[in-house]
Amino acid sequence: MVKSFFKNHLLEIILSLVIIIISIILIISFNKNKDGDLIAKLYYYNGEETIIVKEFDLSKYQEAEIVNVDLNDEVTITLEIKKNNIRVVSAPCKKHLCVNQGFTSNPNKPIICLDLEFKIILYSNSEVDLIVWVKLEELPY
Repeated sequence: MVKSFFKNHLLEIILSLVIIIISIILIISFNKNKDGDLIAKLYYYNGEETIIVKEFDLSKYQEAEIVNVDLNDEVTITLEIKKNNIRVVSAPCKKHLCVNQGFTSNPNKPIICLDLEFKIILYSNSEVDLIVWVKLEELPY
């Protein structure tokens, strides 16, 4: 009975395994920190426009360092920066979602504070931005 089940559903089983393996590879590749150094840009919306308040080269911070940044005359946030990682340590917002997010080192995971209207976006200066899988049979040589 078990043998006949596998025989009747072999194609579905193989297809399911292929989809699972591809999903795992994609998740690992998107969450993996790229080899290049990261630049963090702190943006702030001042009511009229979004401005870049500060820019950090995260590769230059070998030891953990605390940095205070003035978003405007009244609001100051505290950041912790270490090698290719950044997080918000404290901010005078209501929900502290930006603080609770913790460290980020992935350009796909920005830090966003909706209360204070600031965001920290990471940019990679890595040469590789996209990996394309090609079947060997489809190559022109």
